[in-house]
Amino acid sequence: MTLALVVPVTLALPVVSAPAASPHPVKPIVQHLHLAGIDAAGLAAGAAAAPATESRNAVVTAAVVVPGRLAVLTGELSARRFRLLGVTWKGTDPTRVDVRTRTNGIWSGWQTLDPTDDTPDAGSAEGRQARRGVEPLILPGSDGAQVRVATATGDAPAALSLDLVDPGTSAADGSMTATPAPASSAAAAASVPAIVTRAQWGADESLRGAPEYNATIKVGFVHHSASPNSYWQKSGWTMADAARDIRSIYAYYTGSMGYRDIPYNFFVDQAGRIYEGRYGGVDKPVTGAHTGGFNTDTFAVAALGNMDIASPTAAMTDSIARILAYKLDLTHRDPHGSAVLTSVGGGTSRYGPGVKVVVPTIAGHRDVGATACPGRYLYPALPAIRNAVVRYQGAALYNPVASTSAGVVGSSAVTLSATVPGIQSFKLTVRAQCLGGMVVRTIDAGWTSSHLSGAVTWDGKTDTGVAAPVGRYDLLLESASATTGTARPISFTYDLVASTGAGLTCPQVGRLAGADRYSTSVAIGRAAAPASRTVVLASGEPSHLVDGLVAAPLARSLHAPLLLTAAASLPPSVLADLTARHVTTVDIVGGESGVSTAVETTLTGLGATVHRISGADRYATSVAVAAALGATAPAVVVASGEDGHLVDALAAAGPAASTGRPILLVRGAAVPPSVVTALTDLHVRSTVVVGGVGAVSAAVFDQLPGATRAAGADRYSTSIAVADAFVGVVAPTAIAFGSAADSHLVDALAGGALGRLELLGGISGPTSGQAAWVRAHVVTSAWVLGGTAGVNDTGLVTLAAAVG
Repeated sequence: MTLALVVPVTLALPVVSAPAASPHPVKPIVQHLHLAGIDAAGLAAGAAAAPATESRNAVVTAAVVVPGRLAVLTGELSARRFRLLGVTWKGTDPTRVDVRTRTNGIWSGWQTLDPTDDTPDAGSAEGRQARRGVEPLILPGSDGAQVRVATATGDAPAALSLDLVDPGTSAADGSMTATPAPASSAAAAASVPAIVTRAQWGADESLRGAPEYNATIKVGFVHHSASPNSYWQKSGWTMADAARDIRSIYAYYTGSMGYRDIPYNFFVDQAGRIYEGRYGGVDKPVTGAHTGGFNTDTFAVAALGNMDIASPTAAMTDSIARILAYKLDLTHRDPHGSAVLTSVGGGTSRYGPGVKVVVPTIAGHRDVGATACPGRYLYPALPAIRNAVVRYQGAALYNPVASTSAGVVGSSAVTLSATVPGIQSFKLTVRAQCLGGMVVRTIDAGWTSSHLSGAVTWDGKTDTGVAAPVGRYDLLLESASATTGTARPISFTYDLVASTGAGLTCPQVGRLAGADRYSTSVAIGRAAAPASRTVVLASGEPSHLVDGLVAAPLARSLHAPLLLTAAASLPPSVLADLTARHVTTVDIVGGESGVSTAVETTLTGLGATVHRISGADRYATSVAVAAALGATAPAVVVASGEDGHLVDALAAAGPAASTGRPILLVRGAAVPPSVVTALTDLHVRSTVVVGGVGAVSAAVFDQLPGATRAAGADRYSTSIAVADAFVGVVAPTAIAFGSAADSHLVDALAGGALGRLELLGGISGPTSGQAAWVRAHVVTSAWVLGGTAGVNDTGLVTLAAAVG
């Protein structure tokens, strides 16, 4: 017989630090002892040893019967004190590995250590770098070991090593406080249970690799943990023991077995405490190394202890149910359901690579592996655990399905379905991503019987019944029970395209608005002339809005925004915009009753040169603005300057600005003298009269050179008529849309500087005639001017549907 060679090949030294009351990383001491040969003295010592009494998954009845041929037998080895023992190797598994240990000066009998059945998937990066090894043995305070290894050939496995782990201690080990772990997911009925974090149990994060993630979670596996003894069931086992035991397992699997991290996602002890296992986030689908062949789309919770020889406590099974409820609720899995998993084979998997297996949503390791795990006393508890998971989840939406992922505008629908555990109501909310997440549809309904497959269909229409525009939609299905709370909501995305095979595009529709009329003018001004240092300023006071109506062509000619101000002072939003622009020139349109000299003083203080353009009345002011535009204006727009008819001039402001035409104001029954003079001085040969005879009479119309009338039956159709009058000279593909209500005309006032054709509609958006006009002219871009009080979100969506 040759003398056994026991050679320490690696010694990981601890970081020496003073004990701290707060949790901190604790670096383990790991002894790796190379094993080879047969020690003659070890034969005698081993033969005299008592038989083992237990293993992880089977009782050992023979102390000296070794299947195969004896390959390695050490003597009674002395080592520094250790808490965990393991044996690792490369290549083919031995036929048997037996150990005995010395604790407090007393040698144990032989114990058979089974090869670990908690493994990474074969072929994965973690699987390729992992070594083979036994289930680790936890035995605190040991300082001696003897190892016996048999193989089919009598040759020792490659790189055979005895691995002894001292996890170190921390003053914080006995004072860990389980708290609900932080989670990035939305709140749900199945709340996050109290969890002892990795930081609390002292994980040294330098030992692990980077986490990897599954696409989802379909199944939760229940295991029992390492160590074929009844250590965890002993009297007096404490939370401090748990921290050191988990650190020991962590060090063994990372430092000796070559795993990326600890195999399991969670641990639960006899007292019902839950511990975070593998790093990566308790609410994330972290890929583990727990169930060889089936680590994809699964996670695992391991009971600390050997559930083959001891029954789990009620606290343990309750906490197993709690963590399963939380994790499975994140992906809406039915605790009483099942999933199809595809085996990758390897390890102790009962199924070869590529085999599809129907697995319970809550499964024991033995359901897919050739193992007794999670033990003969824990496995029968799984039905009760499933029932408890249902209770802890409360209201739920199981296995949600969307019938389609894309459709065609106006002719498609999507149906969302899910299974529910009890009577629940539900609500579907549809938001348009292209419109900034705006709600376009809500559907409320309810299921009336338990465990039904419920369904809700969105027909692709908005709340107003129009077809939703092209774009991507977020569908949120919410559900609640009167007795069991609120379910975790389900989110889907759904695309609407213009036609089969067409690409996904967003309609270019948005809103230019601020908190008030003044900040709205700033928002519009930023779109019209974002960098201009010249500004046109008009009154935003209700009695002086008419000055702003004629100012748009001037602003457009100067490539400047049209901003509004209060009479007495500059509103803060406007002052901030002028300051940000480093304004150099301001043209004020209107008299001092609309824009006071105090405002002029403020502007001068900003370093701006200020000009005021005004006349004796609103009619003369329109003439003054026309003169400022140039010496001649062969084409002009004429509108009523009388209150009640200002909306007509507003509809013409954008196209007039785009074509450089002044807007002259007249009385309903007469042309003011100042305007008569201007028509001559400007050499006007063509006039577009905006509004019907109620706004500009036939008598006035007859006095205007080259007059044509743009008018409709009401203000809405008049805006269409104005657009039609200019569609030949102003591109109709980009428009502005504002409210035609007298109380909201001010919102669209600054929009004339955009130089777009402008439609004026109601609070719910374009009329049917306006929507038809938008579609007929293939409008591709539209701004809604002003806030939701003038044109609400439904109106914006209706406009977008016409544009899309």
